[in-house]
Amino acid sequence: MSEIVVIGAGIAGLATAALAAQDGHDVTVLERHDQIGGRAATLEDDGFLFDTGPSWYLMPEVFDAFFRRFGTSAAQELDLVDLPVSYRLFAGHRHVSADDASPARPYSAPLEVSPDRDALHALAESLEPGSSAALDDYLDSASRLYDLASAHALRTDFGREHRGLGGAVGRVRSLGGLGAGVLANAGRDPRTRAVLPQLPGLLTGSYRDFVHARFRHPLLRQILLYPSVFLATDPARTPALYHLMSRMDLIDGVQYPRGGMGTIVDAFERLARAAGVRIRTGADVLSLRPGRSHDRWPDHSIAEVVARTADGILTLSPDWVVAACDLHHLETRLLPPGLVSVPARVWEKRDPGMGALTIMLGIEGRVPGLQHHNLFFTEEWGENFASVFGGRTAGPPEPASTYVCAPTVTDDSVAPEGCESLFILVPFPANPSLRAGQAALEAYADRVIDSVGARVGTPDLRQRVRVRHVRAPGDFARSFRAWSGTALGPAHTLSQSAMFRDSVVSPRVPNLLRAGAFTAPGVGLPMCIMSAENAIDALRMLEVT
Repeated sequence: MSEIVVIGAGIAGLATAALAAQDGHDVTVLERHDQIGGRAATLEDDGFLFDTGPSWYLMPEVFDAFFRRFGTSAAQELDLVDLPVSYRLFAGHRHVSADDASPARPYSAPLEVSPDRDALHALAESLEPGSSAALDDYLDSASRLYDLASAHALRTDFGREHRGLGGAVGRVRSLGGLGAGVLANAGRDPRTRAVLPQLPGLLTGSYRDFVHARFRHPLLRQILLYPSVFLATDPARTPALYHLMSRMDLIDGVQYPRGGMGTIVDAFERLARAAGVRIRTGADVLSLRPGRSHDRWPDHSIAEVVARTADGILTLSPDWVVAACDLHHLETRLLPPGLVSVPARVWEKRDPGMGALTIMLGIEGRVPGLQHHNLFFTEEWGENFASVFGGRTAGPPEPASTYVCAPTVTDDSVAPEGCESLFILVPFPANPSLRAGQAALEAYADRVIDSVGARVGTPDLRQRVRVRHVRAPGDFARSFRAWSGTALGPAHTLSQSAMFRDSVVSPRVPNLLRAGAFTAPGVGLPMCIMSAENAIDALRMLEVT
């Protein structure tokens, strides 16, 4: 049995800790906040409950597979509700000024997008006559690629070689993954064999061009391209392969765990503690000290983990360290210079992805016109993406699309009786100089609230706010040590996807593993869970090599 310290009690840290403890290891999780969950934490204020980060329950098979490892299931651990409408779409969205909630140009009626092929055909034909056949081909392609990725390219470290305890070199094959034989094994699968000849073009071509070549109507293009936001990148810079994302909301549909996304974190915490994991909150890791660890590792391993707690400095001497925290923070603040694997000049060339302005509102009374998930798309789509991904010094986007989650449509428990809990997100540049409390940013948030209110027929929405919490990229940088204030993690561009994304095993430190959105397979709760599985598979290999 090895002693393991996990840094960070977000979903990746909790998942890694639970799996390691299940394997018989002695596991301690160190979390700098007093609350666990990381970006997936919750906030309670005056009877309102907010999910502060992720709000879409997608890829349910990943959660269920994880729960099954512990002899349970998602159905047993979560109170899941199927959403009949994936989201309500408000097209032609635009900001209005705080003193003018009645724009001269009328809005078109909102549309509802559901995981029903007949309804999708009707929607496509209403926008672009004759497009339903192309939509079928598109969704069939997305589904095949989704199955290929799920079976062969997510639970894997892509056969990267790593040096184990005895100095011998081994490969991380991964839990159910392919390791070095990803394409070879996929080629033996009749369900995915036909996809393989298309992969080079899907990797080098852009998501935007792939959709634009098949559909002409701007709104139909937006429906198919918006999932690039889940990947923290611009569809023009996203590989066409990622059109597989349409499988999630347009075919599989969306669920919601009653009580909020925080109930997922609660379930993972239960599994971890039941497996014997110790979770220490209020423990801020300050440094990882090199040296000889328990005579198992050479001098360039991590010998000590130093953390600050309310009781003073805590020093632990584990056999293994799992960094389930921001990788940039790990490399630039926690590791000594001699053990850094990514030089500063390389970080300057990397893409931190998307920032976010989040506005959590407790509203007196209900807000009609909303579904659980709501997307407000600006007509100036290209300009919006250009402003969001315009660099680390860019200001708030103009124009701006907006996402609104209204969980009280599904779940009355997240707000006082007769009230509304709203979570509003505006994709922002990853610019850490933008922070809540700044006069210009708070005025921008006012405009966002007013524009949503005007669109749903509630022009007094801001006047009915009882609780308000605003967070911007600078707040993500402060709270989560998020690189450049990134809201999700590095963008899924070609050079930061799949085998090009960071490995779960440190290339410089033999007893350091990594998990979370910076590593393969990438951003989002399901991906972070799979990164934890990959990290534990690496640990198993390295322990015996």
